[in-house]
Amino acid sequence: MKATGILRLALVPVLGAFILFGLGITSAPYAQDMRYALGVHASALRPAGPLKGWYNISPAFVGQLTYQVSDRTMTEVEVTYSPLTDAGLSDRQFTWHNGLGAANGSRIKSPGAEANMWIGGIVVNGLRSFKPDEVGQSVPYIAAGIGFLRYTHEVSGLIWPGQVGEQIRTDAQGMVETTVDEDVALSINTGLGFYRRTSDQFLVDFRLRWNVSMGELRPYEDWELKKTFPIFSFNLMVGVKYFMR
Repeated sequence: MKATGILRLALVPVLGAFILFGLGITSAPYAQDMRYALGVHASALRPAGPLKGWYNISPAFVGQLTYQVSDRTMTEVEVTYSPLTDAGLSDRQFTWHNGLGAANGSRIKSPGAEANMWIGGIVVNGLRSFKPDEVGQSVPYIAAGIGFLRYTHEVSGLIWPGQVGEQIRTDAQGMVETTVDEDVALSINTGLGFYRRTSDQFLVDFRLRWNVSMGELRPYEDWELKKTFPIFSFNLMVGVKYFMR
């Protein structure tokens, strides 16, 4: 990881610590009720925009440290990780314009092609509910967050479209070189959800979130895969929070 990437990732937990612990000082009316929670979420990540040409709906795993500022406001420091599922790169075809004779214009698949990507990061979120937090009540809320994501996107096994001949080559000299796009990118999110507090110490959380990351994936135009920028996705999240007195 580049030094700048390390610095970016380091800024988020520092910001999160300032928010979580700073609010404990500045929100004196809630000092006697100051409460922290540990949370875990299972999530389905749905790629959007050009990214959905690369990947299918994939699992995502989320861990959170939450501070309850008031009966209507929470802040979260969130760690997330998602391994994305290939959407079928090996089934995509390119048109072989340099084929000779009957081979010219034929449509070619790359049976050994695959795309692999993972996304991980640290985000600070704020939640604001539409009514006070009470045990036994379903509480709707809006959420927004900002942070940084680290991603790696690797593409391998594609046949080179620029070949000239009567028969396509599938040996090492007839393949496109493996490529890797990776970076640390600014990410923002916004969403809607509701939670239900089942007791003073537990709540169940449901959230739908829209994510925008300032990352970039190179285009593969012969396979009709456009440049990806920014990286868009949705999260459908279900989780629990455990509050510590």
